[in-house]
Amino acid sequence: MTAAFDPQKLRRTATARHACGLFAAAYDPVSQRVVAGGVDGRLVAWDPARWAEPPVAFHWQHRSYVYAVAALPAQQQVVSAGYDRRLVWWDPLSGSPLREAELPARPQQLAVAPDGRTLAVVDDDRTLRLFDAATGAPTASYADHPQYTPKMHLSTVYAVAYSPDGRWLATGDRCGSIVVRAADSGTVVRRLHAPRFYGDFSRKPDGQPNDGEYELGGVRMLAFSPDGSLVVAGGMGDYNPNSAGTDGKMGLTGFDTATGEERFSVLLAKDQGYLQTAQFHASGLLVAAGGGGTGGDTGVGALCVLDPARPDAPTTHSLEMTVRSVLLLPDERGAVVVGMHKKAAEGQLEHWQTADAAAEPSADAAAEPSADG
Repeated sequence: MTAAFDPQKLRRTATARHACGLFAAAYDPVSQRVVAGGVDGRLVAWDPARWAEPPVAFHWQHRSYVYAVAALPAQQQVVSAGYDRRLVWWDPLSGSPLREAELPARPQQLAVAPDGRTLAVVDDDRTLRLFDAATGAPTASYADHPQYTPKMHLSTVYAVAYSPDGRWLATGDRCGSIVVRAADSGTVVRRLHAPRFYGDFSRKPDGQPNDGEYELGGVRMLAFSPDGSLVVAGGMGDYNPNSAGTDGKMGLTGFDTATGEERFSVLLAKDQGYLQTAQFHASGLLVAAGGGGTGGDTGVGALCVLDPARPDAPTTHSLEMTVRSVLLLPDERGAVVVGMHKKAAEGQLEHWQTADAAAEPSADAAAEPSADG
């Protein structure tokens, strides 16, 4: 653990609001801004030092939700994936679109190879697709996940991640299955399973059979440790068949990348909803965020930091928002959590820093909802 990222010292130092809900975000080192995509199909960008100022809106938009955003530092560009089945490459300084590629299905997540040359996309038709990050040309595709769930519904691949050394590329699906492949050849080297993230409600709370077709869940996030020896999957477990399907506790399962052996599997107590996103800090701590599935219209998520050597003792901070994305800023400037305000009508970003790094650790520089985008 590094002194610069002591999870006990994390404090919310700024909050920004937006006129519509936000699904995804990435830090762009070229413009030095956080670029976020929302339910209206637009991309907007904030300067992390000026959260109170309105964001800068990009000059074009998707025709549906922006579901994933990634920075391409090697190309000095940003790429977004929308539910209009398009990938769009952007100039992050001007906010202008540069090129686009069509997808046969709705995208779920993006991942950029550590060398910056390849963009990985997973989508609703259970396929991993690779693109040349510089040109947008497709280079490979793999369909190694089961087509159907146990209830014979079409499955989805939700999560994708590269190991930091670029050796491994992992994908996770709705059934709790994880495929780890060699990134250079595409060869499948490991098949893992995290069954707690799949809920088919085959039994009612009283133990009686449930004849309904209701099911949910899935591996919603994947992250490799800094040395690549551990791959962590996240989602929601402990499902409540009497709820709307979002009242289960967030959970994590860690696997040894080399052997496939399960290292740990934990539920994050009191934190309800899907664990959507996580990143490893250089110290080896896992910074995860998600949730917002409590009853009624109130979404309460959580920012959790845990040591994989002691996964049952996370440091947890409550968030009055439904969480969709978390990202770590460079130079120990903390974490940014992105999603929707607890009433689900507005987008919200929260900047969390350690007390040592923040100039005013207790300040909450809230901005009024922006109409941009």
